[in-house]
Parts: sequence; structure tokens; C-alpha cells
Amino acid sequence: MQTVVVAGGSGRSEAFTSGGGPLFSGKYTLTVAMSQPSQQPEGVRAVLGDNGENLIGNFMKVESTSGAHILSGDFKFTFDGPEAPAADPAPDPEPAQPDEPREPDPEPEPEPEPEPEAKPETKPSGTTKPSTTAPTKPSSGGGGGSGGGNGNANNFDTWNVESQQDTQDSWVLNTSSLKIHYPSCSQVPKIAPKNYATSNKTESELLNDGYTTCGVCHK
Repeated sequence: MQTVVVAGGSGRSEAFTSGGGPLFSGKYTLTVAMSQPSQQPEGVRAVLGDNGENLIGNFMKVESTSGAHILSGDFKFTFDGPEAPAADPAPDPEPAQPDEPREPDPEPEPEPEPEPEAKPETKPSGTTKPSTTAPTKPSSGGGGGSGGGNGNANNFDTWNVESQQDTQDSWVLNTSSLKIHYPSCSQVPKIAPKNYATSNKTESELLNDGYTTCGVCHK
């Protein structure tokens, strides 16, 4: 970029060069521009106007942001000068070196098969159910007693097996009456052993299976 001093309506710049050397033949674009009028010396502003409003001509433009009148234009021209020297040819690429033979990877040694581990012996659970005396059924003779005189094993009042309450399951079931009891229910010992069962199902699942809740422990 060169600074041109304009005087008497014309200006002259230094000779154009190409990097300090001669300008070679070819097509060029010359851009002419000026600084903002507000940045010009006072004597220049007296001629151009404070905002460049005295500038006229085809290359006078008004900036949209500041409203300043400035000189701006591109001039395309073709210059007939010395031919540019031919560029040095690119050097031939070096031939690719053949790949050196690669030694095959050693085969991995087979891993030894793991020896089977001895499974620990399962020990019986430390919790044992307290031993209970086998339930005794009252005598059927004489027709007396709360269980009735016929001694039927299905009679609910015939049994008193308290050990039936000793369970870790959630529920005690009477498979004959289809009743659901809490293990602590007072009715559990009275269930005939052959009708006694336990379950960890949910109450809803048991109800779906046809059971109903005990009226004593589910009040």
C-alpha cells in the first residue's frame, strides 16, 4: 500500500513493484481509498468538508454507518511488462523404499487350563426348629370334649399343635378351609397337620388363588 498526496486535482504514486522487483505482465487491480474526513488535517477538511460532503464523482461513496463521504474504487488494468520467470519444477519424489520383511508374530502360548476348584461342603443351617411333642388327639370315647366325639382328623378343634407357629415363612395356610393366617395367629395350632401349609406369596396372590383372610388375625 502506498500513500499518494493529491494536489491540484491529481496525484502521483511511486512506481508499482512486485515485492521490490519489476512488475511482470499480467492483470492487476488497483484499489484507491481515503481515510475518514474526520481524520484528515484541518487544511484538508477545509477543502473536503468536515464530513467529506464536498467530494463528488463516480468514486465517491457514502458510508452507511457514519454518513461520511469518502473516495473508494477499484481499477482493473493489464500490464504489459517482462514475463515472470518460470517456477522451478518440483523435485521428483523419492522412490518409495520397499518395506522390510516383517517377522511373523510369535504364536501365543496356550494358557493352562484352570484347575477345578473344590466346592465347599454345604453345612446344615445353624437354625433348627425346636423339637415338639407329637400332637395327641383326644380320646374319641364317650362323645365328650371340645373336638367332638367322632375323632375326625379334619375337625378344627381337635388339634393343638403349637409348633405350627414356628415358621419363617410369611403366611400359614389351611388348605382345607382356604384361610390365610399370620404365623402368630391363635388359630394356627388348631389346623390339622395334613391341612397345614406355609407360603411366601403376597396376600394378593393368595387371594387370587382362592384363599380368604382369617377373621381372627386379620381384624
